[in-house]
Amino acid sequence: MNVKMNIFKKQYQTCLICSDMIPGIDCIRLYRCSHFYCRFCLNNYIQINLENGLFGEKLHCPQYECKQSLLPTEIKQIPTIHRPAAPSKC
Repeated sequence: MNVKMNIFKKQYQTCLICSDMIPGIDCIRLYRCSHFYCRFCLNNYIQINLENGLFGEKLHCPQYECKQSLLPTEIKQIPTIHRPAAPSKC
């Protein structure tokens, strides 16, 4: 691990969505653009976009005007929603 990443993880960071101060080790830093967010905010952002049909290259970093797509590995770390099955139509 490089020195900059070690320093980042040991310091408190400000989530770019909710502005909460969180330990860097608890942040999710996007690989392509280096923007970072608290796990809760990024999970919500990805979940809402997936529910609205955005996925793959259409799912971008939440930072305003950042056009970098999220990597599949960044999307996969989001827990799936468990919903009850829709009632069957007989």
